[in-house]
Amino acid sequence: WMANYRDNKLKHKNLQQERWMANYRDYSEHRRLHGENSPIPNQKLKDWVNNQRVAHKNNKMTDYRKNCLIKINFNFGPQNTPTRSWEKSFQRVLRYFQEHNAFPPPRGTFDEVKDYRWLIKQRER
Repeated sequence: WMANYRDNKLKHKNLQQERWMANYRDYSEHRRLHGENSPIPNQKLKDWVNNQRVAHKNNKMTDYRKNCLIKINFNFGPQNTPTRSWEKSFQRVLRYFQEHNAFPPPRGTFDEVKDYRWLIKQRER
């Protein structure tokens, strides 16, 4: 009975490691093809990335996994801090202004309207 339990536990651990490595390879490949800061289109992979941040924050990550992630310059910090979000919005509005020599209009594409609303909020502050 105990040997069977150990075998099953070992198989489960090996399966977990295989899944982790598959996700690691997918994430590494995504970063290589699209850049370090590109959005992740796959929800499963987004969840995996978030789980790595949580595991690291809670000191539940093995040294091996941590070293693998460090090799690919993984960002262990939160991605949507208020400062980072503000900076992204500012960069989008600046880029729009540089390309069009005007600020984003109140009507237009979804992103233009979103940036217009962000700009109005900044003016109110």
